[in-house]
Amino acid sequence: MNSLFHAFLTAVLCLGSVVAGAAKKPDETGFLFAAGVVQVATRAELEGTSYHRDLLAHGVAEASIVDGILVVARLLCCRDNAKSSGAVYLYNPLAIQVAPGDIIELRVGDSKAKGTPEELFVVTRILQLADQNDGPCRWDPPDPRLWLRFVVCDWMPAEGWVKRDSKLFPGWYKPAEITPGN
Repeated sequence: MNSLFHAFLTAVLCLGSVVAGAAKKPDETGFLFAAGVVQVATRAELEGTSYHRDLLAHGVAEASIVDGILVVARLLCCRDNAKSSGAVYLYNPLAIQVAPGDIIELRVGDSKAKGTPEELFVVTRILQLADQNDGPCRWDPPDPRLWLRFVVCDWMPAEGWVKRDSKLFPGWYKPAEITPGN
C-alpha cells in the first residue's frame, strides 16, 4: 500500500471516529451530508490493512472489496491536512465511480447496527463532478483562502436540507427521513 495514502487514511480514520461520534446520536442516524472527495482507494491499497479487515468485520464480502469501495472525503475545506478538514472514510457499496474533487452525498451510519454494513458511513450519490465548475454545488464561503468552508448546493433549501450555523462544524445536512418504526 502506498505509504502516503496509508498515512492519510490513518489520520482520516482517527478524525472520522470523532466526526462519526458527533453525528451518530440516535436522532442523527441516516442524516445526509455533502463532502468533497479527496481519495479513492484501490483494492491493492486496501489489501491487508485495518480498513480491509474493518470492511470484512462489517459484513462486506471479500469479493465486494474492489477498487473504489473506500472513499475519503472532506466535510470542511481546505486545510493542508485531513485531521483539520473533517475528513471521513466512506463505504461505497454501489462502487459509484467517484474521483478526487467530486462533490458527493454521504449517509451517516446506524451505530445500533453493530458489525453490519449499515453501521458504516456510505456514499449515496455524486452531487457534482470535479470538472463541473459552473454546477449548482460549491465550497462556501467562496474565498479559497479561508479554511472553514463547507459544501452548499443551490437546491438544498428546497429539498429539505438545513444549514447548521456552528462555529466548529458549519454546513448543510438533511435530516433522516422519518419512517414508521424509527
